[in-house]
Amino acid sequence: MGERTAWKERWERALGVRYIKLHFTVSLLSDAILPVHKVSALRGGMGRCFCGFTASVTGVNCE
Repeated sequence: MGERTAWKERWERALGVRYIKLHFTVSLLSDAILPVHKVSALRGGMGRCFCGFTASVTGVNCE
């Protein structure tokens, strides 16, 4: 079994679901300069958050 498959199975067991559909709103507290490709920046930021969460739930180091 590959590492990715094992991680996916642990993730599904931990959450009890195969996927989660999220909707969220971002509010900036001060003026900011946003990158041209906002979706990529948000995806990267969310990926870092989920990486930490995944590591704490499954014990997999995603660094």
